[in-house]
Amino acid sequence: MTTSMELIEKADIWLSECLASLDGDVFLSSPYLSYDVCRDLSESARKSPHSFVLLTTLDAGAVVNGYLSVQGLR
Repeated sequence: MTTSMELIEKADIWLSECLASLDGDVFLSSPYLSYDVCRDLSESARKSPHSFVLLTTLDAGAVVNGYLSVQGLR
């Protein structure tokens, strides 16, 4: 995980790096989840001995604008 103050330009890359080096349970809260991010989270949770909790909202505006993937959440 990032401990210094640095600009994270691509959150999905940062999240992938964090998921690759888990040392405990995961609690993720985000209103915006793309299909690819959902797929990566699902795959990481399936392979991990740690517990995963995902908190999001089914915001119609986010879905229509492509910021939230209902297919990915399934």
